[in-house]
Amino acid sequence: MLSAVTLITLDQRGQASGLFDSARRLALDVSSPIQSAVDGTVNPVSEWFDGVANSGDVARERDELRRQVDELEGSLARAEGAISENQELRRLLELPFAGDLDGVAAAVIAPAPNSFEQTITVNKGKSSGIAEGMPVVAGDGLVGRVVLAGETSSKVLLITDEASGVSIRIENQTGSAVGEVGRKTLAVDFVDPDADVGEGQVAVTLGEMSRFPPGIPVGTVVEADRAPGEVQQRIRLDPIVDLAELELVKILIWPAP
Repeated sequence: MLSAVTLITLDQRGQASGLFDSARRLALDVSSPIQSAVDGTVNPVSEWFDGVANSGDVARERDELRRQVDELEGSLARAEGAISENQELRRLLELPFAGDLDGVAAAVIAPAPNSFEQTITVNKGKSSGIAEGMPVVAGDGLVGRVVLAGETSSKVLLITDEASGVSIRIENQTGSAVGEVGRKTLAVDFVDPDADVGEGQVAVTLGEMSRFPPGIPVGTVVEADRAPGEVQQRIRLDPIVDLAELELVKILIWPAP
């Protein structure tokens, strides 16, 4: 290696003669592979140092991309929520069971506190024309009734509360549906034990001398038991409205003033 470098150096200084031509070529052939090997060793080390120098930039770019992804996901969630709210508002505007009754749309601002107190609070009250006793519905059917009306908010008793009572009709049978303590279903009383009532049938409000207008869906029959010797059937309804997921409701102005 030393002799090869020496020969090349002498030549560059003009001290070599033609006698050294073959030696120079030999020195070049010998030194080239060695130089390549050295370069091959040094380049990865250099690249490693470059990577260390640039790692901060990579981390910042990664954090920025994550932030942008989080913002996009948040925007998507808000858009989906707005679409869902818009759809529910449209349903409240076009209630097939409300007929020509006027109503006030309201947002739920406090859900039922526990399974023993089945009430919700909405953001509309007397200043919006709301009065105690008015029926409250959602897009699918009956929610309950206003039991306390403040100036700007109201408390609504859900149909699943034991203090609630709804006169209902199932096919051609009538009865009374009441909430059950600790359960999400309604028990139906006063249905003829010989009446043909089966699972899947829908109970609607009776409307005759009742707190509620007629024909509002209340619940679906999930149990109908005709026990021998009983004076009435044991019937349970599953509320047709998902009362645990309420966000928007409509308070019906009824009886109409």
